[in-house]
Amino acid sequence: MDSAPAHVTHVAGTGAHGNHGAHGAHGQRTKGHRGSRRIQFHAMAHQIERPIATVKKMPNLGHMPIVFRSQSPAGSPKYSILCYGDSLTAGFCDKGMKFEPYGRTLAKMLGTLLKVPCEVLVCGHSGHTASEMVANMDQTTITDVGGQVGKGLRRSLMEMSRPLDLVLLMTGTNDIGKGVEPSAVLEDIIKLHEICRQHGVPSMALSPPPIPMNTDAEATRRQLRDLLAMWSSAGHVEGFVDPGQLVPSNCPKSWDPDRLHFSPEGSQLLGQQLANAVLPILRRKRAASRA
Repeated sequence: MDSAPAHVTHVAGTGAHGNHGAHGAHGQRTKGHRGSRRIQFHAMAHQIERPIATVKKMPNLGHMPIVFRSQSPAGSPKYSILCYGDSLTAGFCDKGMKFEPYGRTLAKMLGTLLKVPCEVLVCGHSGHTASEMVANMDQTTITDVGGQVGKGLRRSLMEMSRPLDLVLLMTGTNDIGKGVEPSAVLEDIIKLHEICRQHGVPSMALSPPPIPMNTDAEATRRQLRDLLAMWSSAGHVEGFVDPGQLVPSNCPKSWDPDRLHFSPEGSQLLGQQLANAVLPILRRKRAASRA
């Protein structure tokens, strides 16, 4: 599999996140402008992610985080990464009849590039907002709108069987769908990165991917993307990635027919490209530990 260069902003060092305070009441967090169209987007997104009535057996990912390991070389993992987020991290597609987490391809690519065993753990809560992830950070069992079960972020970090080298956080799409102000979404995303920092695990910020199904939501996504990129550039995280630079919205085969989720090919492309983005971070971290 060929690897195209990934678009990533690397940040040297880490710093304190600061005190961002409370958001206030929900009404103060939401936008009034074009609100009806965003509400329609949110309602449509939740309908998409709910289990469909069918005679087919719905897939069960197991109790997330689930683990994907590089196929070669064999042996105990030398690098371990956690991918945490919503349905786009879980790899939701085909109305929930398929799941193709980008972490699966990421594990394969890292094993190939680093030539050592690697593992990638995936936990994606379909339909959940960043604020819900903050509220559920200590939960052992969280059932999402698609019927899949996972753990809260802090709980996941506490129960890891081996130390993590990096956490990839991608969330905010469902907050946008609810009309939450980008600045308020950013505050919740920062809280999630702070949890990683408190546990001594570096993190990388991924903005929500493009939202081809709704132009208003896409405009809000770009506002959040720019805010997250600016915050990341201050040294709070190891790097920032806009998935829209890796999986373009104008590439139909990379997107599910719902125009909200990645297709299996799109998730695989994201995992492939992200391997190039996280590779220097892993190498830098390993070199520092040997110094």
